[in-house]
Amino acid sequence: MRQTHAVTLAVLIACTVALPWTRSASADQANAAWWYQRAISRLSALPSQSLSDAIDWASDPVSAPSPEIRELLSRAQSLLADFRRGTMQSTSDFGLDYSQGFEMMLPALGPLRRIAHLNRIDGMVALHDGDHARAVRAAEGMLRLSAHLPADEIMISSLVGTAVYTMADGFIESCLGRGAISADDARRLAAAMDGLPDRDPFGMVESLAREQSVAVDWLSTLRDADDAWSERIAEFFAGEDPETAAALASMDDDAFSAALGQYDAAMSLVVDAFSMEDRAAGAAALAPLLAEVERGEHGPLVQLFMPAIGMLLSRLEQNEAAVRARREHLIALADGRRDPLDEINAAAEYLEAGRLLTACDEDTWQELMQDEVPLASDESRRVWTSLHALLDGASRRRRCDFDAILRTRPFLAAQEAPGLRACLRALRAAAARPPVDDGSTDAGTQAAALAADLHAIALRMIAHLSGDTSVATALVASEALDETHAALSRLNDAGALDREAKTVLAAALRRIPRSDPCAHVRALKSLRDRLAMRSSWLRRPHAAHAGGAPAIPPEDAPPEIGPDGVGAIACLYDLLDVVGPAREACEAALLRLGDLLDQDAVEALVQMVRGSTPASFPEWTAMTNAQATPPARLEGRSAEARAMLRRIAILVRVAGDAADHATDDATDGATDARGEGEGPADG
Repeated sequence: MRQTHAVTLAVLIACTVALPWTRSASADQANAAWWYQRAISRLSALPSQSLSDAIDWASDPVSAPSPEIRELLSRAQSLLADFRRGTMQSTSDFGLDYSQGFEMMLPALGPLRRIAHLNRIDGMVALHDGDHARAVRAAEGMLRLSAHLPADEIMISSLVGTAVYTMADGFIESCLGRGAISADDARRLAAAMDGLPDRDPFGMVESLAREQSVAVDWLSTLRDADDAWSERIAEFFAGEDPETAAALASMDDDAFSAALGQYDAAMSLVVDAFSMEDRAAGAAALAPLLAEVERGEHGPLVQLFMPAIGMLLSRLEQNEAAVRARREHLIALADGRRDPLDEINAAAEYLEAGRLLTACDEDTWQELMQDEVPLASDESRRVWTSLHALLDGASRRRRCDFDAILRTRPFLAAQEAPGLRACLRALRAAAARPPVDDGSTDAGTQAAALAADLHAIALRMIAHLSGDTSVATALVASEALDETHAALSRLNDAGALDREAKTVLAAALRRIPRSDPCAHVRALKSLRDRLAMRSSWLRRPHAAHAGGAPAIPPEDAPPEIGPDGVGAIACLYDLLDVVGPAREACEAALLRLGDLLDQDAVEALVQMVRGSTPASFPEWTAMTNAQATPPARLEGRSAEARAMLRRIAILVRVAGDAADHATDDATDGATDARGEGEGPADG
């Protein structure tokens, strides 16, 4: 049987969102729709490509906002002012004419979603600039828009409302991570959520009931008013489902009335089930109906119009949980039960540190990365002072979560990895740099203390990365752990690690979890899980094949992907997911992952993907023609990291001190990268 649609009516209406309104919203400035229409009328004046580029930037803001983004926002301020004026109104009514049924237009939804993106871009730039009030105002606007959209009582509007809320929730997380939300700000944002009830916050039940009524009324009216109704219906739905449309066209009045009654009765059961207080009971009540629909029962209109009920019910539960959790979170911040300082995300500061380094000119970069002579230029000293402060502060945070900031992280070519590697390299160079001769008798002692502090920062950064989910950051962390051990060994051999230095280092070391110090195993599991969501092939057992290559499967069965294929699939998806200037950066990042991928294989994939499209580039072809070093090597690297952790613990052990035993056990139960461990955080 044909698979049912997410929401048939919603899909049909969504196809017409660029057409004029059938009836204008009331010319009432107390109606949010009046302001939204005014904002939409200004949207065409903005260059669409610039807006698309800015949306891409805001999704993964690893780099600073470009001059083009700032120019776009400068041109959009009057539009954003109208939009925000609209969000402050208590009601929104676009004056929809439901009697038009499936021919009704919803032209505001697409533009409003782009305006929501534009508003988020403005907030992201404000966050980058330290303008916290403007950033909070942007978050408030998205929350209020998400509460207005379900007023249409059309499922596509409810789903767009959900999407805008998800955008707002992610941006609030970014604001929290930058320390941009005070207790008063949290109270303001919680008030902006007043239009989102805990129960069905985006009006899915009302939308289902309205669409049922719209469908029944429109089809009945069409049948009664048009002698050629069957041909018209068949023509209207021919592109949606030609087989069912043809069946409808062949019906007489009685058969069509029976089919319409079946649809009405089935949708009444759906609405009743969605309205149940107990969501589990609602799902149980729907189960028999869904099984019957799957078998082709309940008539052709049910087959054509019935939404993907299981998906919608799951989405409804997720919406309720997400809105409830965010509201409780904001209220706890507002009334002092949670400290905004604990919400600050070190990942944001690490990204800022990476941007600071990548923005350097070549001479400054070379100075910062060398360890033979003191910094000579004012610019290099300025950059180092800022970098040191950023990394020291970030490394002391309880929380580090790159996933909360980078919403679309690649499988292998992680955007943040080059910046993190550069920061750690700059720390090591500074720790080894000879002290400035200022005539002080204790310059050497001060230099040794500074070196210990800098290596402690590196260890705390490694601890943060131990809670990450990226293969690239796992490799960065293990490289840094090896280099830190080598540097500490040299300091120890030179007698520069005194009791105080060892105490500082031991405290930092205790943050790193002993079981998987650099997150190699965690990253491998995350990689497999993410690939399984993207490709059904990887849901099958990962059986190894002769020569490490997955066998070409029969046409009716998906291939089994052995361990060698996982890295290649991840590499392939990264290459297929990026276009334009980002492609070159992605290729370079993948070619640097020598610990995971065979470079000849990566270069072969790069050549195969260039000029290709996913449709002309079957996944399994690449997997059978290019080999990758097994990601299982990550598990071996985890064992090496555990051994390295023990060696560092021995180096920083303070004889006769309580740390003598604590460092030996190196962090069992230590606080992890998100502050969720059992042990206390340092600093």
